[in-house]
Amino acid sequence: MVFRSVVVFKIFTTGSVVDVLVSHTFFPSEFFMPGLVDAHIHAPQYSFTGIRGNMTLLKWLEKTTYPVEAEFKKIDFAEEVYTRAVRRTLKNGTTTACYFATIHTDAALLLADIIDKFGQRAFVGKVCMDINESFPDYKEATKESIEETESHISESKGEVRLIESTFPHYQHYTDLYIKISCLQTRFTIMAHGCYLSDEELDIFKRRGAAIIHCPNSNISHEMFNLSQSDVAGGYSVSMLDAIRNTIVVSEVLHLNSETDEKGLTLKEAFRLATLAGSQALGLDHITGNFEVGKEFDALLINAKASDSPFDLFASDHIEVIKYCDDRNIEGVYVAGKLVVPFSSSVQIPCSWLMSSRMALFTHNAKLLCG
Repeated sequence: MVFRSVVVFKIFTTGSVVDVLVSHTFFPSEFFMPGLVDAHIHAPQYSFTGIRGNMTLLKWLEKTTYPVEAEFKKIDFAEEVYTRAVRRTLKNGTTTACYFATIHTDAALLLADIIDKFGQRAFVGKVCMDINESFPDYKEATKESIEETESHISESKGEVRLIESTFPHYQHYTDLYIKISCLQTRFTIMAHGCYLSDEELDIFKRRGAAIIHCPNSNISHEMFNLSQSDVAGGYSVSMLDAIRNTIVVSEVLHLNSETDEKGLTLKEAFRLATLAGSQALGLDHITGNFEVGKEFDALLINAKASDSPFDLFASDHIEVIKYCDDRNIEGVYVAGKLVVPFSSSVQIPCSWLMSSRMALFTHNAKLLCG
């Protein structure tokens, strides 16, 4: 049994609106869902995704993150990592992303070019860092570092203590961002927020700024504002993984709490990874769901794909999305254009990523084994 469905969507180009027809023959196991929005992902860290071991955040930055990100001054290395990162996020259904790059302007511009080539919708932010005592080779002059901001806040207790000792004249972490004019509008995005006080959370609420929760990396805290991947602190680029872990952690917190507050439902977690993400990025008038007039960012899901990670039964319903991964994604559309499967014109450069990754594995093995 098959049936044909025609999807009408709008593409906005140079002030004009064009209605476009997309025709697809649906099987009962297939459906469209809105594209996923990852509002916090570190593109350069894709090359060491999941390689953290038992190091604290600050030690991991010092021993792994900063040394690798410093290598992005080599444009061929940057090209290979960024190309693989964009391909993999698209293949996993991320139609919109907000990428951190490194302190290197040329490499950040290259990332933007790669994103454009693949057809993903994204923001790219150059990392700004003028103080780095733990790895002095990876920093820049203050004047070069001041630009528009997406940043981190209260990700770990060690980080919070470092901020308190470095800037003792500020009331709290959030006050620091206020005083330097980095928490001014509803389009300000701060990742993590695990240890914000009630007073700080109230400031975020009043200012309309977004807190981006990353369950794969912040698994110990109950902040569920938005579900995001946070590669490489998070182990997976998949927003479907982020949705699952948001639900699991939320339920664990609920079971261990003394309040009547319930854990998040699939519907709520799904919204965090789609519409809520687009709202945080100021793109909810363009993407985030299938409202009439928005651009068609969508995933074609097949719950009975030949290599699906689960079996489908007659009694199953839409909640099977909870078990899907990239093997169930048969097509990815951005602004109405089919971007996955990839076209033959999009190739992965092969320079020296593999040797670099093996060196990184060896380096981290030494750290883990003492």
